[in-house]
Amino acid sequence: MLGIKNLKIGTKIIVSPLIGVVFLFLLAVFSNNALQSNKYTLNEIVDVKFQMYKESSSLLRDINLFNSAVYKVFSYVSSGLEKEKAQKEKEVLETLKAKIDKRLKAINKASYLDKKNKKIFKELAADLEEYNDAITGALTMLDISAMQSVPGQPVNMNVSMPMLAVTDELFLKINNVITNINKEADTQNKISHEDALLKIDSTLNTLYT
Repeated sequence: MLGIKNLKIGTKIIVSPLIGVVFLFLLAVFSNNALQSNKYTLNEIVDVKFQMYKESSSLLRDINLFNSAVYKVFSYVSSGLEKEKAQKEKEVLETLKAKIDKRLKAINKASYLDKKNKKIFKELAADLEEYNDAITGALTMLDISAMQSVPGQPVNMNVSMPMLAVTDELFLKINNVITNINKEADTQNKISHEDALLKIDSTLNTLYT
């Protein structure tokens, strides 16, 4: 079989650059594919996993604030002396509820959710609805108890407190679900980040060694 050594000088002059061009072309194709792969991985980190982590963290923060405001309302009403403060906290509850509902709807419509997380957030929406219903019931019973109490005297909490216990169970369940979502997103984020770095190192090693 004829090799490049068997070729005439003139032919070698023509063929050698062609071989170099073909090599550079193949290297460029490989580099482009590798960089596209790295770009996809980095986009997955920023646009998918980090976005879900950020939104679910904000949701968890608002739900925690909401639950805290509920307890403030109960505390102020039960004293029989803090009606104005209790009313302000009820307004905070309304604002937070609207914010939570809006954020959860946006998450459920988001393109970054995969099939697994769509199911999780759909179930979470149902849990939040049940939680809100329990809160409404507890606050209604609290208001009834307050109306039946003597002005300036502590309110009888025997009826409303059991309702509050129900909301606690639902709150803990919701809190646990979102915390697990964040942990999973954070773990996957780290895995994707490390994978991207390894691919970049591999590409650079191929190019410069």
